[in-house]
Amino acid sequence: MIKVMNKTLANKGREILKDIVTKLPEDYQAKFKKVYRGKISIEEVDKMSIEEIVDLIPEDFIDSAISLSERSLEKLSR
Repeated sequence: MIKVMNKTLANKGREILKDIVTKLPEDYQAKFKKVYRGKISIEEVDKMSIEEIVDLIPEDFIDSAISLSERSLEKLSR
């Protein structure tokens, strides 16, 4: 079964994700880019902003990306 996210929720999720990911250190952002780059080459990803990467994440992965990023922030704050 294909899960389809409401466009408004997907856009809000991307906003939330951008806010969280931009708070992460550069090394975490680099890992995030590589995980969510899709079929884009690593060389191209290195030239892209974190916001551009978030905009490319398929809607099905937004929730898990937010959860992963939140856990990373929590881990760093300890």
